[in-house]
Amino acid sequence: MTITVGKRNLSDVTVNLNGPLVYNGYAQEPVPIISDNGATLSISNDFILSYSSNKNAGEATMKIEAVPGGSCYGEQTVKFTIAKAELTVTADSLWVVPGSPLPTYTYWFYGFAPDEDESAISGEPTLTCDYSQGYEDHVYTISISQGSLSAENYTFIFDDGNLTVGDGAADSYFEKFVVSVSGDSERVYLLNGYYKLDASYGSESNEKSDYRRSPD
Repeated sequence: MTITVGKRNLSDVTVNLNGPLVYNGYAQEPVPIISDNGATLSISNDFILSYSSNKNAGEATMKIEAVPGGSCYGEQTVKFTIAKAELTVTADSLWVVPGSPLPTYTYWFYGFAPDEDESAISGEPTLTCDYSQGYEDHVYTISISQGSLSAENYTFIFDDGNLTVGDGAADSYFEKFVVSVSGDSERVYLLNGYYKLDASYGSESNEKSDYRRSPD
C-alpha cells in the first residue's frame, strides 16, 4: 500500500501555460506554472515534464509526472496548441517597355522557419494583372492570391506587386520598382536586362540612391 499523506496530487493541481505558441521549425517544450492551493511547484523537485507531437502546428501534448520520492504523486496530461506561422508571398514587381508581350509573373516567399524552404509547401498562388500587350504607359497592379497553395505549418499573407509600363531610362522608374518586404529589406526585379538585385538599407534613412545601377 502506497501512503501519500501530505503529498500533492498532480491530477488536481492548476496548470498555466504562457502562449501563444507559433510554429518555428523546432520541437517546443513550454514550461508551465503549476500551483496547488497558492503554492507554486518546482520543476525537477516536484515534477518532471515530457512532450509529444510538439513540433508541427496543431495540438501537442505535455505530460506532468511526479518526481519519484518527491512531494507529489500522480500525473496530469495537458493539451496545448501550436499555431501556424505566417508566410508572406510577394508578387515580384516588374518593368517593361510599351508594346512588350505579357511578362512571366513571378513571386517569392518570406518567413520560412530555419532550414525550411519551398519544399515545406505545395501548390502555387494565382497571379493576375490587367496589362495586355499594346496597353499604354501605366503602373498596373500584379495581384496575388491563394490559388492552390497549402501548407501544414503555415498560413499565407499576400503582397501585390506592380508592373510598370514605360519608356526612358530605368532610373526614372526606380522608385516604383522597390517593394517593401519587412520594413528594412527590399527586393527589385526588372525585365529587359536592366536591374535584378536584392537590397537592404537602414529603415531610418530610406535612401534609394545607393541602389542606382547602370543597365547590364
